[in-house]
Amino acid sequence: MIIRRVKSLYKGAFRMKRQIKRQRTPVVLTREEIEKLIEVGAGLEELYKKKLKEEKLKDSKYLSYLKNNIFLAIRNQAIIRLLFSTGIRNNEACNLNDEDIYPEENRIKIRQGKRGNDEYQPLTKPETWKELKRYLRARKTFKHNISGSLFIGKSGERIKPRTMQRFIKEYGKQAGITKKVYPHIFRHTFATEYLRTTRDLKLTQVALRHKNINSTIIYTYVSKDDVANGLNKADL
Repeated sequence: MIIRRVKSLYKGAFRMKRQIKRQRTPVVLTREEIEKLIEVGAGLEELYKKKLKEEKLKDSKYLSYLKNNIFLAIRNQAIIRLLFSTGIRNNEACNLNDEDIYPEENRIKIRQGKRGNDEYQPLTKPETWKELKRYLRARKTFKHNISGSLFIGKSGERIKPRTMQRFIKEYGKQAGITKKVYPHIFRHTFATEYLRTTRDLKLTQVALRHKNINSTIIYTYVSKDDVANGLNKADL
């Protein structure tokens, strides 16, 4: 009986080890790269605002086009900050509605998460709340604001995951980031930063809303930068 149990435990540990080995170390962004992405959005916003001033003097027919682009640049900055601050998935961000935002409680509601249940995710970063509120003010005056969705497209429809993928990829190119930049990289970055700060795997699992801790273990890798920082702290 004992031998059978030991064999079972050994097999389970072997399977887990093999599964972890198959999983690739996630590619993450640095904080500097995150700021570069936000700067791309801020730069586009300023560019379109400048053009809008110029075109107003000419009574141009492009005013509506420029106003739309200013709104989208503000929206995109809010999305990038939200993805990084919460680690939520692309489709979860797209599914957010106005009533899912709780600034007084510092949290957001994730509708129908990966396991099909509504869940709450803390959001404590002041800069992210500031950007979200700025976006909501811009949306209030946006002529195509016709839905209850939090993030909307240029025609007022709920933003689609593909739209989010496209603009994040484009921002990555404009920021000069050589890594492949896509929405899920923010989740990888959030997880890595969270685990490095807390040093708590179980807490990170809960923050990511992973059902199985094996999904969280991929973030326990140690980089050469971590080793260098450890040496500096240890004064070796």
